[in-house]
This record gives sequence, structure tokens and C-alpha cells, in this order.
Amino acid sequence: MEQFQKIIRELIALFEEHMPLEQRKLEAIQHDDVAGVEECMKQEQALTLKLRGLDRKRESIQKELGWEGKSFREIVEAVSAEDKQGLRELFDQLTNIVTIFSETNKEAMTAMEVHLRDMQKVMKIKTHEGAYDPDGNPAAENRTLTNRRV
Repeated sequence: MEQFQKIIRELIALFEEHMPLEQRKLEAIQHDDVAGVEECMKQEQALTLKLRGLDRKRESIQKELGWEGKSFREIVEAVSAEDKQGLRELFDQLTNIVTIFSETNKEAMTAMEVHLRDMQKVMKIKTHEGAYDPDGNPAAENRTLTNRRV
């Protein structure tokens, strides 16, 4: 049980470590700092590998304890009364940090998608590709759908 609690604490710490990085990435996106975004993404890859490793450990420990495939809620119900409160608090902390992380990550991804669309629109205007007028609005196309040459 102690190993399981330890791994949950490590997961919480990893997400807490990851939060400032996610916030920096969001700020870099908002300021069109491509190099900053790239640096954040490189660091994210390392943290993602750590997360995968910890998650595998957690799954292994759960299996050893006979909790394979069980949700955290089911695990809390399966432990003794003395362990319930501590485990519930750990799960609540993990749930909160994962929720905050997910919201920040979603915000960063949305900002990145918006910036990418804006950049694509500008590139099409500059290169006169696509069906856009000089203001970036979709232009009316007056071409026929068939080839009338004989």
C-alpha cells in the first residue's frame, strides 16, 4: 500500500512540475514565440516519458495489490478504513492537478490552432494561393467545374 501511495505522490509531483511548462508554452504561443514553443515541446516530451514510466509502475503495483483494472474510486472502497482517508486525499489532489493541467493544455492547443490558421491565411494571401482576397476573406470563385476545351 505504501508503494502505491508513493507512486500517486510522484504522479502529483510530476504534474505540478509540468504545470509551469504548460503555462510557458501558452504564453509563448500567445506572443508568437516559435522558438519558445519548440523548447517547451521538447521539455514536454521528456516529461511525457516520465509520466508513461510512472503510469506503468502504478499499473504494476495495482496488479500486485489485486486492483488491476480498478478505478481509483473502486480502490478507495477496497482499502481498510484507516487507509481510506489518506488515499482519498491523494486521489483528490491527483484529480485536481490533472484537471488544471488538462484545461491549460486545452487552452494552449486552441491558441496554437488559431495561430496556425491565421498564419496559413497570411501565407495564402502572400503567395496568392487558395481562394482568398487581399483581406484574407474567402473570395468568390467564378470558375466552372468542367473543362470546356475541346
